[in-house]
Amino acid sequence: MRTEEETGERFSIEPAARQFILERGGVIHITMASANVNPSQGPTPLIDIGVPRGAGTKYLRFDRDDVAIYLTKALSAVSGPFRITLDTLWRLKKLAVHLTDQPGQ
Repeated sequence: MRTEEETGERFSIEPAARQFILERGGVIHITMASANVNPSQGPTPLIDIGVPRGAGTKYLRFDRDDVAIYLTKALSAVSGPFRITLDTLWRLKKLAVHLTDQPGQ
């Protein structure tokens, strides 16, 4: 029996972000920003396209909506769900990941 975590239920991907990811290979990875960025704020996730270095040892893999998600083990204990969005400024597009307190936010 697969757990919620193994099936990727802790991730939500907005449709525009999903399309952006699929156009670029369908693989993303979520890492943690350096503690020097803002140590009082708690863990700050960062997102990028592609398979990360050390995917087999430093990351956990999840699948959600045809997207392979590699989550760093440093963030595996974070309780809140991850919301993946696409930020757009004129013609520039960038993925963003947000920690939410409640599922579905």
